[in-house]
Amino acid sequence: KFNISKKIKKISCGYLIPYFSYFVVFRLFFYCQFSDFSSLAKWIFNISESLWYLLAIWILNIFSLIAYILVKNKRNNTFKFVLFTLFYFGLNIVFLLIGIFVGIDFLGCKLVLYYSGFYFLGYLLHNYENYFFRIYNKFGQIIVFISVSVYFILGYKFKVMAAPDYALNICIRFILAICGIITFTYIVQILYKNIKCTILRKIGLFTLEIYYVHSFLLNSIEINKSLHLMTITGLKNTLIMSVYIGLFCFLIINIVKNNCEYPSDDPIQ
Repeated sequence: KFNISKKIKKISCGYLIPYFSYFVVFRLFFYCQFSDFSSLAKWIFNISESLWYLLAIWILNIFSLIAYILVKNKRNNTFKFVLFTLFYFGLNIVFLLIGIFVGIDFLGCKLVLYYSGFYFLGYLLHNYENYFFRIYNKFGQIIVFISVSVYFILGYKFKVMAAPDYALNICIRFILAICGIITFTYIVQILYKNIKCTILRKIGLFTLEIYYVHSFLLNSIEINKSLHLMTITGLKNTLIMSVYIGLFCFLIINIVKNNCEYPSDDPIQ
């Protein structure tokens, strides 16, 4: 039986504790950013002071839980899904209005809203996996061809890192990200079919750990930055960083997991 309070406790321990731990230990003390007690509240309007994606995921989890509570007693699955979608995006719209009124950086409003689309797509893929696979099996080559084409054309024309946060630019970033995900997934699928690498099979189980570790690795190597993906520098950076981060993420995560024992009810297992 689904227990709401246990679920909230689980995601709070899994996301909020490491978020605030990093903020207090690293930002305030290790980087000496603590001046007075007002420093403790600086994360409210700048969640990137810590591991911002943890707080963003927590907020989106809370939105989805509220939507689930509101629709859980509906019997018709289609009607339940439609209502869930409306409530979920309705909560995001409310959050946007709060951000417009208080400040768009309040509790990472801008970042949370951007990632809400990816979160919802993940929800769809998780709950309707068979349906998506039927579409992919039928139109997979066309989908991949379009995704690769859009990814490289937009990557060449669009300055991802330099473009201001206008609505059109945000939409282009979102499309680029989705096409990049499809392209990367296809490449991994081809590699796995040909070399049967078990690491590729398990990589999806550790996406949050990879996201966490890679943020440190990105700052541990100096590269010649490029605003364009489709340049010699851009492609070289992509290749070097992918190999470097992929290798060391795997090593670091395995070292930590093999040397830490979690209790059976640990929320992050």
